[in-house]
Amino acid sequence: MHGQLDAQHIFEMWGGSPNVRKVIQDHDIPVKWKGSMASERKLKKAKKELLTIANVPFIRFVGISGSVAAGIAKENDDIDVFLVCTDHTAWIVRGVVKLLLGNKAVWYGDIDQKDKYCINMIVEERGMQMSEHDIFTFNELVYLEKVYGVLPKNALIRSNSELVSKFGVNTLPTQISNSPLKKMSVLLFPFEIIAFLAQLLYMLIFGHKPEFKRLFKGYLSGKIEFYPSHFRQEKLRDFDISKPTPSVK
Repeated sequence: MHGQLDAQHIFEMWGGSPNVRKVIQDHDIPVKWKGSMASERKLKKAKKELLTIANVPFIRFVGISGSVAAGIAKENDDIDVFLVCTDHTAWIVRGVVKLLLGNKAVWYGDIDQKDKYCINMIVEERGMQMSEHDIFTFNELVYLEKVYGVLPKNALIRSNSELVSKFGVNTLPTQISNSPLKKMSVLLFPFEIIAFLAQLLYMLIFGHKPEFKRLFKGYLSGKIEFYPSHFRQEKLRDFDISKPTPSVK
């Protein structure tokens, strides 16, 4: 099928998280759910430990993405974190969150990443509408598990209604509340620049090999992705919706 993602495809890619179950149920497809015990344990752990960063003033949404949210995590997997913050605070938020998490966060060069938190994506409110209308982005939105925050998950879905409609998923619109910190975030813009440059310098000093063009583009657009650029392309190659759909048992 072209341009639509059916329920069987969704199940094959994302497993049995509560969000994905709802999508499958909307399509009336009977499925046996096999969510991993590791996913359940890691999600409970995250809900306890991420309360610290949920209290950072500029953070509007704390979510879990990746294999843990999808219900298919393995015991040695890390825990991907998806954050939404007020405008012009993404790099301030990243610096503060990494410091608050300390050795619970994934740091460059970590070999053992089991149960550690990987800041996978930080999106400012101005960047909630995703520019990439592909299955990878849809994946991020559909199985995202909200942990904390005043912003409803459906605010993200509603901001990307065109993308969601493209893959045939129905959702009820939710009003997006305005941030009371929006005016203040403009005043923080100089500090955001300092935080951005300071963290780039840190990456250079410690041999991270940052993708300058990609990070600067994200800085301008209000959406910063911290997974390698080739990761998206690998996932898109792994999952081609033009292929025949295997049956769900």
